Amino acid sequence: MSLMVNGLVSQCLSYSGKIQSALSSGDWEALNKLLEDRQLDLEKLVSLMTAEDKAPQLKELILSIQEADKYFVQVLKEKKQDIESQIFSLKKGRKSIKAYQL
Repeated sequence: MSLMVNGLVSQCLSYSGKIQSALSSGDWEALNKLLEDRQLDLEKLVSLMTAEDKAPQLKELILSIQEADKYFVQVLKEKKQDIESQIFSLKKGRKSIKAYQL
């Protein structure tokens, strides 16, 4: 069972790079799939590590994932602000066009 745990730990840690890549490219579908897959792997890992009484290692893994997620949340907030700004500019542009059409 330890081999399976080690494999899942590696898999869970590898998601950070993949998530960062999806965020950078704006591939929201891939990001969603990665987050779903990571959640499933984490659920498996928690049940295996709990069964093997590896709570300290599990805690370290979760803390490292939370640290990475803090960065991802910040990137998402920035992208959201950019999109909101673009939407505002688009709406403003549409209003200007309508004003000239009348």
